Amino acid sequence: MRDRRRFHRWDCSLKCYCWGEGFEFKAELTNLSFNGARIHPENKRSPAEGAEIEIAFLPEKNQIPDRKNQLKARIVAVYEDGTCFGIEFYGDWDHKAEILMPVFQKYVQVD
Repeated sequence: MRDRRRFHRWDCSLKCYCWGEGFEFKAELTNLSFNGARIHPENKRSPAEGAEIEIAFLPEKNQIPDRKNQLKARIVAVYEDGTCFGIEFYGDWDHKAEILMPVFQKYVQVD
């Protein structure tokens, strides 16, 4: 299968909060790029491929998600029997960069 990724993904371990139509849950991002991420829901149940999702990063323990700093994404693949999924961010590039740059600078080890 051809790799559709246009951007390199970096391994990480970041908490996030996800919500969409009919679901809300905490999860962990295990890799991240400027175009997408892999997410492992705490409840081990992934939404369906193609679902729209919004994500807020929770890098600090017990942080409350800030819906003003959320990213919009689409689930593009479900893996490992539905226990994790891949997303592709969409929307305005400047908005994505404004949210992602501080996350990369502080929490992702970029080599």
